[in-house]
Parts: sequence; C-alpha cells; structure tokens
Amino acid sequence: MHSLPIQSPHILFGNAFQRGEQQSSIAPELGSDVKKTITNRLERSKALLAKNESVAFLKAQWAFSEKHAAAHLDEVCGLAKGYDVSPRDLFAYLHLGAMEDGDPEKDGCSVAVISDTKNGPLLAKNRDFGAEHQKLQRVVRHQDPLDKDLWCMFITSLGSPGAYSSGINSHGLAVADTAVGCSKLGVGWLRYFLMTEILWKAASVDEALDLISSVPHVGGGALVLVDKSGKIASVELGNEAIHIERADTGVLTHTNHYFSESLIPFQCKESEEAYFASSVGRLGAMNHFFAQNQSPLAVADVADLMSSHGSRWQSLCCHGDIGDGYTISSAIFSPANAGLQFCAEKPCSGNWAVYNAPDLKAVDAL
Repeated sequence: MHSLPIQSPHILFGNAFQRGEQQSSIAPELGSDVKKTITNRLERSKALLAKNESVAFLKAQWAFSEKHAAAHLDEVCGLAKGYDVSPRDLFAYLHLGAMEDGDPEKDGCSVAVISDTKNGPLLAKNRDFGAEHQKLQRVVRHQDPLDKDLWCMFITSLGSPGAYSSGINSHGLAVADTAVGCSKLGVGWLRYFLMTEILWKAASVDEALDLISSVPHVGGGALVLVDKSGKIASVELGNEAIHIERADTGVLTHTNHYFSESLIPFQCKESEEAYFASSVGRLGAMNHFFAQNQSPLAVADVADLMSSHGSRWQSLCCHGDIGDGYTISSAIFSPANAGLQFCAEKPCSGNWAVYNAPDLKAVDAL
C-alpha cells in the first residue's frame, strides 16, 4: 500500500438551477470545448433529431420531466445558461445515447459491485466514452441548502448534470451505470436523471430499488448499486420492464448487453458486432477474476483488475483499438467512508487520487 495524493471535489452549493449554472465556473477556459462537444454531437445526429418520432419523443420527455423530474430539468436549464446553449438542445443531447442504435461515442463501461473486501463494500467502474470527454471529467460535490446534512459526490462531464457517470452520497450509497442500447424506448426517467435522483432520495440499496421500481423508464442501460451495509444490486432498465438482481454477499458485474431473457429481445443490434464481442469479453474477464480470487480483496486488487489488459476482447483498460472502446477514467467508490479513488485517465497509468468525504481524516490508499 502506498500513499496517494488527496484532492477535494469541486463544490456546488444551491438549488438545482444554481448548481447547474455554477458548473461553468469550474473550468471557464473549457467553456468553448463544452459547447463544441454538445453542438458537434447534435450535428452528427441531425437527421435522427429531425424525424417526427424524435421530435414527439423529446417533447413528451420534456413534459414528463417538468412534472416528475423538475429539479433535474432545472439543473439542465442552469447548465444551459452557464454554457450559453439552448436548454432544449442540451436536453436532446442528453437523450441521444438512448435514442441512437449503437452509440457513435462508444459509450461502453465495465462495472462491478463487491459486498465485502478488506476495505469494506466497493463499487468500481471503468468509463469508456468519447475521448473528448476525458478533459471534461470532474469530481463534483453537490449540496442543497434545504438539507445541509446531505451531499452527493458525482463523477460527471462538464456540460452534463449530476451523476452523468457515477456517484456516492453521504449515506454511503453508490451507483454507476453502463450503456445498453434498447430498441423500444418510451417516456420516463432518463438514466442520468434517475441516478442523480437515487443519490438525493435513497440511503440504501433497498430504498433505491423501491424508487427504481416505482417509476417508468426511458429504457436502455443498466445500474449497479452498493451501500454501506454491503447490499448489492444490478438493475437492467427497459421501458416496459426492468430486471433486478440483488444480493447480501458476493459480486455483481455488468458491461453493455442485457442478461435478462425478458429484455434481450429489445436490445439494439450493435452498430459494430465487434463491440458486442468486447462487452462479452470484458464481462468474462471480470467474472473470471472474481471467481479466481475468493479471499477478501483489497482496493489495490480491484484497481489492478480495472487496469488490466487481456486478449483483444478481454481488456478492461481499453485504448481505442478497432472494435474496442476508449477508457477515459476509472473510479472505485468506498461506501464505508463515502470516499472515492479516481484515475482521470486510462487506469493503467497508475495516476490515482483520493477524494475525501467532508471532514474525513483518512481514506485507505491503493
């Protein structure tokens, strides 16, 4: 074990709109890059967004969000003001990952939740996404003056709301997502809004699952969750159905395809067959590792897994090779102390840092 640099997350304080607007002050020099990332993605998807069904879907989604997810829509409007983009354009941008059959940004990711290690329960995520997001990544802690005892620490991209990738709250509940294309979308909770809602409203995996089960979903993607007690869960999101797997002990893993027989028929045909092979390969690599390492693991062991390079389809740390994603960061959340160890680049670089919870005097280092 060796010491790691300790960093503080960027603090955003206020109501949802204010926190959204404040985000642009984190790195003002990147404002034009954020705007370009949004507008370029919208331009690439111009034909899709012009379709009548897309226009109707986004209109219905906006109305749904006004009624059921108003705080998250307020945050989007605050972000739009801060970065000088249209709120409707930013809203459409956030939905494109669900709307497109095969994400051109290679929105992949590999996630695992472990109920017990030498460092307590853990959630690990490798984020495979468009390379332009690497410099836009930030660790941000949100706090609302209406509840000063609660905070949420998110890994996000500048220009995007809340838990755009993953997060943990002051209760020690952690959540992360992974993309799965769904061919049958509907009006409901967008995955990014849902993850943020979970961290604001739930203190445990059981409470999070109750929330998830009680609301309609856009469809697409999967979530993994772990709490301070070591309860773990994996949730596959469809529009008309969800599939929940939960456990009090053990490990749950996910990549970029459905496992549930009820949801597999609605899985999008991958735009590149090789990327589906990568999803299966990465899942197999994680499951093999955990099967071979039954004794209590340490954070360092999990970091080694997320940094590993296997055969072409079994590399957890991807470098943008043909058919692979591009790993832009790796995160290991520790519910025992509501802490985070984060590598803001390919995890094989070894450039990890510790992000402490408020007033936390020590976090176990890798």
